[in-house]
Amino acid sequence: MSYLLRVVLPDRPGALGAVATALGHVGADVLSVDIVERSPGYATDDLVLDLPSGKLADSLVSAALTVAGVKVESIRPYAGQIDPHRELEFLDSLADRPA
Repeated sequence: MSYLLRVVLPDRPGALGAVATALGHVGADVLSVDIVERSPGYATDDLVLDLPSGKLADSLVSAALTVAGVKVESIRPYAGQIDPHRELEFLDSLADRPA
């Protein structure tokens, strides 16, 4: 089943990677990431995650919260479609500005 997880995390290198790693430890597959907002010191991101059957959505929240400074704003089932064009635009922007 897929879920949309909204997290607020420190806006520093490696924070999103640490969250993705923690989610991977509970079997979640990151399908997409959307940066919703950036403010001084923090970023709000939406992650669409696929979780294997038999795993509880609570495990996603617990895993994200193991990363220092991360807050979970919401989690809900996700039945939408991922826009690959938008994802490619995001990756292009990262390549243009790797910092």
